[in-house]
Amino acid sequence: MSLDELARSAAADLWADTERTLDVETGLSALHHARNRRRVGWAVAAVAATVIALLVLTTPWPRRQALPATPPRPTTVETLVFQDGMAGLTALGGSLPTLTAKVKANAAASMSFAPDGSALAYSAGDVVHVVDIATGGDRKLGPCRQASCPVAWSPDSSSVVTAAPHALVLIPVGVGTASTVPLPSNWSITGLDVNMAGQVAMTGTAGTSQAVMTVDLDSGHSELVCTFDLHVDVGDPRWLPGGRSFLYLQWRGLQDGHSNDLSVREIRADGKDVRVVAQLGHCECYTPVRPSMDVSPQGRVVVSAVGRDRASVVEVGADRRLTTLFSAPINDSVRWIGTVAWRSVPAPP
Repeated sequence: MSLDELARSAAADLWADTERTLDVETGLSALHHARNRRRVGWAVAAVAATVIALLVLTTPWPRRQALPATPPRPTTVETLVFQDGMAGLTALGGSLPTLTAKVKANAAASMSFAPDGSALAYSAGDVVHVVDIATGGDRKLGPCRQASCPVAWSPDSSSVVTAAPHALVLIPVGVGTASTVPLPSNWSITGLDVNMAGQVAMTGTAGTSQAVMTVDLDSGHSELVCTFDLHVDVGDPRWLPGGRSFLYLQWRGLQDGHSNDLSVREIRADGKDVRVVAQLGHCECYTPVRPSMDVSPQGRVVVSAVGRDRASVVEVGADRRLTTLFSAPINDSVRWIGTVAWRSVPAPP
């Protein structure tokens, strides 16, 4: 073999080795890229799975969203009772058969349920009565020495609180003797209410002025909260839940004994922050048919009053809207409407 042939053969062998080396490197590079692509694919798949899992866990199910929420079980049952000007008492929001034919009177009588709901106190003429809700038994509790004869209860439901000249009187429902809480000599009380701390909100007169007052049953400390001008009349103070402020009715008296512009007002026990809660419009607010108001332990406000041609009971909502609960034309059957009172008891299990 010639020298040229040997050179050409060596060159061919060298080129073949080079091609084999390049083929191996190319294969290794392809394998490396394939592995990288697989790693990226697994990473993307893992991220996608995580996102899907988070969406499933955090997004409410449509079926679950569509289910209505279970309403909470009421903790109390509140029943409104009022003198309907006809047969006696009407109950709304519950049945109180033991009060049927009770509190019959030719005029509005002050009424108040015991805080525990066990009894109803009411005034008839110059006598304070108590009706046992369980049995319907009606008994005379004691005399009332104030013409208006307002009634309320002590916080523990053990005594009925009423007014006398220059004092409040606490009459025990059970055994015991009546006790008094002195008031200033120029005060005369027409309406009262007691909160759970034993503080009494009162309306009446202080000297010659209509006034709002307070007194503490334990300490006897009294305060003249607010006075009004000659042509204003006020009545039926009622504590709001919490016992820091109370409502009262205010109307504009006229010389002929009639009045108009009945409104519900709120005042703090210290006499501050007086505001109008609701305007109820014209009221034929004359003695003995005065407007009446009560506030339930849950804060529901109800007012009864006589207008030009109708007797009505309305509820004042939190948004100041008025909802009529009872309304009847003034005629031979209904000539007036009396007082309102809330009864609140625990709901049955």
